[in-house]
Amino acid sequence: YEKYAIYHITKICGDNTQLIRLFSPKFRILTEYDQKHNTSFTRTLDIFFRNSHNITDTANALHLHRNSVVYHFNKIRELLDLDFNDSSEMLLMELSLRMNEYYSKTLPSEHNEQGTG
Repeated sequence: YEKYAIYHITKICGDNTQLIRLFSPKFRILTEYDQKHNTSFTRTLDIFFRNSHNITDTANALHLHRNSVVYHFNKIRELLDLDFNDSSEMLLMELSLRMNEYYSKTLPSEHNEQGTG
């Protein structure tokens, strides 16, 4: 159940179109940056969360050198002024990622990855 609890919570929250209002503004900036610059920083952050904030495991999952992942984090930090040591900020980013994942599966594809229509 733990793997799917966030999706269940998201579902019972009601109107899926209202979910985008809960997305972190930094999450929106990151997804828009990825689309504009053909980067994958959102995916890097997603895999980082899925690997319990372990950089080495994240690098392995992404088939990247550990230093490349560190570079991604430095760019994310610079772009968003994101504090990776702030648990509240990181929780909001992870919730935004999970809600976006749910949202993209339940609504038309033009809404995916952005949290916008």
